[in-house]
Amino acid sequence: MPTRKSRQKGDQAEKQAAGITENLPGDGIFVAGVAPPSSFNEYSKEMFESWLRVGLEGFLLEGEDIWAFPGAETILAGPEPFIKKLGNFYRALASQQRARFRQATADLLAILPSQERFVPVFEYLLALALEIRAYEILPVLPRQVGSGFFGLTDQRDGESLFVQTLLTVIQLAAPRSDALNCILRLMGSDHFDHAYAGVTLTALCYCDGANLVPHIERMRTPLDAMFREFSTGQAGKRVLATSILEAVGIHPVVSALPHLTYFNKEREDAPLDLWFLDALLTGDAPLLICEETEHRWFRFLNSMNMKSEELFPREGPGMPDLIDYIHRKRLVRNIYPSAAVINEYFLHITPRDSSSGRFIHAWFPQVRIGSAPSSLGATS
Repeated sequence: MPTRKSRQKGDQAEKQAAGITENLPGDGIFVAGVAPPSSFNEYSKEMFESWLRVGLEGFLLEGEDIWAFPGAETILAGPEPFIKKLGNFYRALASQQRARFRQATADLLAILPSQERFVPVFEYLLALALEIRAYEILPVLPRQVGSGFFGLTDQRDGESLFVQTLLTVIQLAAPRSDALNCILRLMGSDHFDHAYAGVTLTALCYCDGANLVPHIERMRTPLDAMFREFSTGQAGKRVLATSILEAVGIHPVVSALPHLTYFNKEREDAPLDLWFLDALLTGDAPLLICEETEHRWFRFLNSMNMKSEELFPREGPGMPDLIDYIHRKRLVRNIYPSAAVINEYFLHITPRDSSSGRFIHAWFPQVRIGSAPSSLGATS
């Protein structure tokens, strides 16, 4: 493997071939703490990658301090945390150079050897990627899953390298397919810890809010393990439900309710989704209010912003258990129906029999509430 000095020589030769003049610290070509030397305007992605790797190794492994980053010493001086100062360096670059710097950060993360000595470099690169919002790391990070890198820190105190990676990706979560794929790959790792099931579910919702049901199904078992191990109470579950509601919105949440699992006749201890229903509908100030009209219509009101947003869940396999649970827990309040026309499908419920407490249901599109014709009875 090339030594640090040989890499520096190669870097200098590449710059000379490109006609770039090397600038020494303090030669007056930039204002301290404001802009990097103009030489960085000509850096390619590969040059930034070499500069960053040589610098981080020198700074973290060889004790060279900020002098490991030639040309940026003045910007990197000062009392701020080092990653913040590297972020300042990045933000002072021209737009095209910032893109190259972000990609260089991602490429270096992807190729860093899975050796103990490079763990600090990996950690700094993760922190830097978060500081500069380098979404470019999302498609390359999965290459490290299974490389052996994450296992190097499993036994040490504090957060493992895998957890740091997961939390970085979660904080970069956005409606992007590469963010979703990266989180799913990390979840498939043997190092995934159910202690982070809640934040992982929230991140999945931010990345892909249209598929709330599959996300909850995927996280059902690790969430149950998290709730049990840490004795998560109603307050904690409510925080998680609030995060999901904020991530996807009320319509996807209500639409998902009939498709979740509230009962398992084969296993009494099977993981269920009742925690989500309880977190949404119970408490002194529930996140959603469930109302039942005189015609046995059900609607949900969004109480988070005090706006009456009337919603009716669509049919799904969990609907009988959902309605049964709502009634048994007395999570519904009776109201006289309004005359508003809602552009949704509405739910009309009638008891199947008094002993079972189960209900059958039928859907009717775009019905005026409060004037439903008597012919709209339940179907079997």
